[in-house]
Amino acid sequence: MFNEIIDKFSNILEIGKTYMISNGQVKDINKNFYNVHEKFEIILNNLSEIHLTVNDTIQSFNKKLSTIEEIMTNPNLSSDVILLVLKVYEVRTICRQKDKKKILKRDLQVIGLRSEIITLTLWETLATNEGKQLEDMSNEKPIILVKGVVGKYFNGFTLSSTISTIVEINPNLPATKELMDWYNFSVKYYATKVIIKGLQQEENIWYPSCNTCKSKVTITKDTGRCAKCSKENVDYSDRYIRI
Repeated sequence: MFNEIIDKFSNILEIGKTYMISNGQVKDINKNFYNVHEKFEIILNNLSEIHLTVNDTIQSFNKKLSTIEEIMTNPNLSSDVILLVLKVYEVRTICRQKDKKKILKRDLQVIGLRSEIITLTLWETLATNEGKQLEDMSNEKPIILVKGVVGKYFNGFTLSSTISTIVEINPNLPATKELMDWYNFSVKYYATKVIIKGLQQEENIWYPSCNTCKSKVTITKDTGRCAKCSKENVDYSDRYIRI
C-alpha cells in the first residue's frame, strides 16, 4: 500500500483477523526490494475494497519455522522463529547514526528450541506495544512467534525486528508446546560437567573438618580445636582431601 491507500485502510486491518479483498492486483514479489519467503504480493489501489469476514477463521500457521542456527547461516534472510522470552528490558531511545533520528528500541533476552540465550531487539511500535505486553507478563515466560526477523552480527549474534516484523504472543501452535516442554525439562534436569584432576592416594586421605567453617581441626585427646573459629571442643567431621 502506498500514500493515500495507507490512510484509507491502515485503521481497518488488524493482526489475527480475516478479510475479503477485492479489486487488488496480485503480483510476484520483487526480490530486489523484499527479502522475504512469500512469493506473491497484493497491490491495492483507489478502487480496492477490504471487508472483515466475521464467520471465517484463519488457518493454522503452517510455514516452516527457522531455528537460531539456520538464521545464523543466512542472517539477512527474513525468517520466522518461535522463541521463549526470559527477560524484558526497558524501552530506550537511541539516535540513529545515518540521519540522527531518535528511535525507540527494546531488548528481549530469548531462547529458541535447543539454542543458546540470545538478544532480540524490537524497534519503534513493536518496542512500545508488544514489548509492553511482554514486560507485563515477563514472569510467565511467554512464548512469541516472530515473523520476519533478521539476524545481525555485532558484538555477537542477535536478532532484530524490521518494518514488516509481526510478533504473536503465546500462539496456539504445536511448536509452542514443544518449546515450553523442552525448556521446562532443561531447567529441571540441568547438570554441571566437572573434571576430576586426581585423587589423594596417600595414607591419610581424610582430615578432621570443623562443621562450622570447614577448616582443619587440631585433635588433642579426642578434643577438637578450630584455629579459625578460635574455639575449643568444636564439632567436626572427616572430609576427603581433594587436589
